[in-house]
Amino acid sequence: MKTAALTLALLAGLGTAGTAFGQDAAKGAMEARKSVMHIYAYNLGILSGIAKGEAEYDSEIAMTAASNLATASSIDLTYMFPEGSEVGALEGSEAAPAALTDASGVMEKQMALHEAAAELEAAAGEGAEAIGAALRTVGGACGACHKAYRQKP
Repeated sequence: MKTAALTLALLAGLGTAGTAFGQDAAKGAMEARKSVMHIYAYNLGILSGIAKGEAEYDSEIAMTAASNLATASSIDLTYMFPEGSEVGALEGSEAAPAALTDASGVMEKQMALHEAAAELEAAAGEGAEAIGAALRTVGGACGACHKAYRQKP
């Protein structure tokens, strides 16, 4: 059920990108990967707010956000880096050229995020302190991928 809801959310977030993907693979792929990153960021924002004490801990909200993150991190991103979708080749892209040529590295980084997100999902019901500790691991996984495969224009 959650996977179906996440898929619908992604499709809604993509808007017309499904059509664009058929017409312009690079632009559609960039929009798809940005949509996934927005789902990551939204759910991490909820959890970060709880961990920092900026939002009251609510176990249901925390567990849902962590579950969403774990589910989203299982989406295979490797095909979302086609030629022409890298920074400099496509306006709005932040994909480093290495992301297009190192599918196994992208997958390795994604698996590290997924494992960290699964740990966060397990910790989400244990309170704000547990969430904060697990978020550090997630942040490290995000940072490692961004360092290797993200490049600001």
